[in-house]
Amino acid sequence: MMMKDMKAAMTASISDVLETMFYMPLEFEDTGDPESRGVFDISDLRVCRLFFKGKISGHVIMMIPENLLVSMAVDFMGEDRENIRRMHTDGIIKEVVNMVLGHMLSNQDDKNDFHLGIPEILEGREPVDAVRLNPPECFVLAESVEGLVLSVLILDD
Repeated sequence: MMMKDMKAAMTASISDVLETMFYMPLEFEDTGDPESRGVFDISDLRVCRLFFKGKISGHVIMMIPENLLVSMAVDFMGEDRENIRRMHTDGIIKEVVNMVLGHMLSNQDDKNDFHLGIPEILEGREPVDAVRLNPPECFVLAESVEGLVLSVLILDD
């Protein structure tokens, strides 16, 4: 599969999932890159990774600011902002990465089985710095009214 096709599939999946599940209109950057847009400098950036195996294997890393996750949790759970805790926002980012990757892989090739791992929260700056220092070939940068969402696809060799 061409990376260009994977990027288009990931963009469509992010749009479908976030606009449908969280009523979040998004704009997608064609020319912007995460570094110049300041994604890696966001202080409350949350990171989640999900591995997959199948005809192709690899993982997706999704980075979403905590304040945006809180807004998503408010909309999704129907709770007031002050009732949203870290466990809620961790659940939201895990669910988002799971839905986005599952949707993307099934739309890319619905005849092949893919096995998704368990979404995991990556703490600290190391995962952010790793992506910053090794810019991925396939990424999607989306912008909502409340912040940026970075999704990175890394395929196994």
